[in-house]
Amino acid sequence: MGDRARGRRRHPVLVVVHGGPASSSIPFNPQLRDWEAHFIVVQWDQRGAGVTYLRHGADDRLTVDRLVADGQDLLAWTASRFSQCPVVLLGSSVGSVVATRMADRSPDLVDGLVLANALGPGARAESWRLTRDALLARGRTKDVATLDGVGPDPAGWFPEQAETVSKLAIEANPAVPHMIYDLMLPALMYCPDYSLSDLRALEASMALARDRLYPELCDPDLCDAALVMPVLVVQGRVTWSTPSRAHVGSPRVSTPSS
Repeated sequence: MGDRARGRRRHPVLVVVHGGPASSSIPFNPQLRDWEAHFIVVQWDQRGAGVTYLRHGADDRLTVDRLVADGQDLLAWTASRFSQCPVVLLGSSVGSVVATRMADRSPDLVDGLVLANALGPGARAESWRLTRDALLARGRTKDVATLDGVGPDPAGWFPEQAETVSKLAIEANPAVPHMIYDLMLPALMYCPDYSLSDLRALEASMALARDRLYPELCDPDLCDAALVMPVLVVQGRVTWSTPSRAHVGSPRVSTPSS
């Protein structure tokens, strides 16, 4: 398990739970530098991702529950190392599922939960519909035919087809930066934690994680979590990968009994 803590020791701890799956957030540290004035930022390369994959390779035990269990171990480590600091979890995209379950299973170790681009019931199907409408309006009939070949029901998609829909959702939306070419690739190319020879291995790790985890992440519902800490959900108004117009489930927040 790769981890890295940055920031001032007396600040709250922000544990970043990346998405992807297997898409490490460590390459974006330069863009997150301002956060370190307010938080101790803990980056975690999950099982099968980033530096953890480069050191230990693939893992046949890779499941969402295994990632959640690893995350609980990380929370215990964080509580031990920063015992006087409150802990906030930040889960993005696929990480929203892992982070929510971490908080649900270790409520005594989490003081707050932030979910960005959260997955939920109907999100993938709505993404397919919005992307198809946009491509049709722009006359990209070949891409429309590709989506029609995949079909509107995520339950019938293969992992590669789900990735195709996600890529087209990114390419079809001129209102947002291109996630791969504008954000991910530049960050990876200049990340001191990875060499150029590592990039191909990391691409393979993301494909492995995609194939193994997609059945569990096809249409996740976060409403099965009953949380006892503040929760903030941030959804972009114009993103089509995790559209806010879909019925995205939000976890229930319970008030602890006195």
